[in-house]
Amino acid sequence: MSQISEFVERYIAARDVSDLYAKRLTWTSDRLATFAQSDSLEDCFNEILVNRFLSSWPSETSPRTVRSYRSDVLALWNAAADLDLVPYPVPRRIKRPKCPALVIDCFTVEEAKAILAQSHKCKPYPMKTGVCRRVYWPAVIALAWDTGLRRGDVWNFRKSWIRDDGSARVIQQKTGQSVTVRLHPSTIELLNRIPFDQATRWPGGANCPRFCKQFKDIARSAGVFRGTFKWLRRASGSYVELVQPGAGGKHLGHSSPQVFGQHYDARLTSAAAPMPPTLREESKAAPVVEFNPDEFAFL
Repeated sequence: MSQISEFVERYIAARDVSDLYAKRLTWTSDRLATFAQSDSLEDCFNEILVNRFLSSWPSETSPRTVRSYRSDVLALWNAAADLDLVPYPVPRRIKRPKCPALVIDCFTVEEAKAILAQSHKCKPYPMKTGVCRRVYWPAVIALAWDTGLRRGDVWNFRKSWIRDDGSARVIQQKTGQSVTVRLHPSTIELLNRIPFDQATRWPGGANCPRFCKQFKDIARSAGVFRGTFKWLRRASGSYVELVQPGAGGKHLGHSSPQVFGQHYDARLTSAAAPMPPTLREESKAAPVVEFNPDEFAFL
């Protein structure tokens, strides 16, 4: 098993990885083999070639994208070394792109209200489940806003999980950890308009692009020309953090404050940030000087 393509196939088959991650590993390994002009593990997994591979991407490529390629290559390299196919890599010798901090943005309350209002005006086409789009999308948007759940967890949410006090316990697909969420009575009312326990299930299954496009169309029709469905989760956590500092990460089910910091719009609380005392007295407003055209007659 000296060919990287064969090794990656066996690596994926022996592990419980998602289809998306499997495709990413295959894509990265194919690009690495193409760059090395060889399918041999020894030719692909060496420090000089991998560093050249990571440096070969155009400048417009996001550093975070290049860093993900680095992670994929190292994961495969370590797995090959475990089988004594190649020597172990030394991570500190592998180029690590510097990633500037991201400015996290999210929907404002006004934008979210506008999107929800527009969802009630969708074209009344029935979906594959027989549910009208005007009924489905308001329930999905309100559920995502209240709970801050990821898209897949929104699709799998069941009305039978809702307790009398409006709370529900959800096992997150991504982490496998449980999180307790709460729903407003108006959101429960929207969910009850759909005669299924799994009311917000997306009928297209894994057809995510169609789901994202429909949401984008609703947002643009509402006059909101920015953001994606993911911004509802960001906004939910950010506004919970604004109301009660320290609660946003727990609301989203994050494992640590550091993880929450990558999804939190800190600008919401910038006005409340403490400041040192001023070094000069607050000056009074300067008097308004009227414009006199005669003063500029010489120009």
